[in-house]
Amino acid sequence: MSLTVSHTSHLPELKDMQYFLNIILEKGMRPSRKITLGAPARPHVLIWTDACDDNEYRGLGLVSVDTDDSSPHCTMSAVVCPPWLLATFKAQCSWVIWVLEMLAGLCGLLTLGQELRGRPVYFFCDNTAAWSSMITGYSSSKTMARVSALFHLFVAALDIDLWVE
Repeated sequence: MSLTVSHTSHLPELKDMQYFLNIILEKGMRPSRKITLGAPARPHVLIWTDACDDNEYRGLGLVSVDTDDSSPHCTMSAVVCPPWLLATFKAQCSWVIWVLEMLAGLCGLLTLGQELRGRPVYFFCDNTAAWSSMITGYSSSKTMARVSALFHLFVAALDIDLWVE
């Protein structure tokens, strides 16, 4: 299935939406959605993400707890946001912390990737803008919308049963 949007030279947002939908709706690009009644096939994973944007530290953090009885473990990770990426975000939007919080969620999916495949994942985020984008896949900020689209593409590709708090 391929969508075509005509006369969009003045609406780049529609081009972004078309690109996202062409990826997510492409036949065979993502697994079929399964709804499990009763206990899930695999135990859930808990993920907490956070970001900071102040003069002393600009970075992302992640804590995850895998509740699998056969190998329960905790993962903790943190990274400083590269200056070039921070400058890109600052040039594109006024609320950089929102994008950093959303990026922390995306980095959580990238970091844990295969560990999350096909599992229930409970995501905890302390930023309302990022929380909303993680749930809806939308933001009025173009930058947030793009990071959110990537987040949702990874959720779909990894067949994650996602809940965001």
